[in-house]
Amino acid sequence: DYEFIDNNARFGYEQSRLSSIDSSRDLYYPKVIFSLDFNKKGFGDILVVFVPLFLMTFLGLFSLMLNAKGFGEREMSMSIGALSGLVVYQFVLRTISPGIGFVTLGDKMYVFLLSLTFCVALINIGISEYVKRYNMSLRLLNVIKTGFFYFFLLLILFFVYRLLP
Repeated sequence: DYEFIDNNARFGYEQSRLSSIDSSRDLYYPKVIFSLDFNKKGFGDILVVFVPLFLMTFLGLFSLMLNAKGFGEREMSMSIGALSGLVVYQFVLRTISPGIGFVTLGDKMYVFLLSLTFCVALINIGISEYVKRYNMSLRLLNVIKTGFFYFFLLLILFFVYRLLP
């Protein structure tokens, strides 16, 4: 996120006074000051990485907020579409991310949001299968889905809070 602008080096001698009475006891030792100037690039690159990740994740999360009618084909298609969008977006992230050997903040956020969207897809599939097998009231089903939605929102807030410095 930072761009290198300039560097500078100054050198000289530093004086240490060992005695306030006798100036012949002063010590002089070499000293070098290095300075590096960096400029913050801005939010442009960050937005390119994080906004699509959060948009696709929230698309999957909002599938939990739809009223349960029928067997949940809309909910499953929304969550699986968000999941496949996140998987495809990995190829975009590989071209944007620098070629380094350690895990970046974007990688951690991607893995977290991908696993969260995968859990949402599994919940939608499980709920639709449960509705097909057992006759469940739609009101109870909507309460369960809303509970999962709020739980995942709190989980995202907690993870982002712990992840950011």
